[in-house]
Amino acid sequence: MERIRPIAVCIIRRGDQILVGQGYDAGKNETFFRPLGGEIEFGEYSMETVYREFEEEIGVELCNLYYLTTVENIFHFNNQKRHEIVQIYEG
Repeated sequence: MERIRPIAVCIIRRGDQILVGQGYDAGKNETFFRPLGGEIEFGEYSMETVYREFEEEIGVELCNLYYLTTVENIFHFNNQKRHEIVQIYEG
């Protein structure tokens, strides 16, 4: 199904490092890394998504989030064309 997927991620810094999760694209046989987060559910604000995803993924409650920017990505993943709008926060 072709659709635009809204996601929200959060950059967590420690010095010059950031916290990322590892993924794998079987179509390209490549490992990739991205900040933690996930899909924005219907009726959920993007900041709520970040709080929820960090709790679900690593059991951490975030605080002091602030909005950085929005980016749009069109790319291929597992041999399928994807389109995302990404809300980026820092915490």
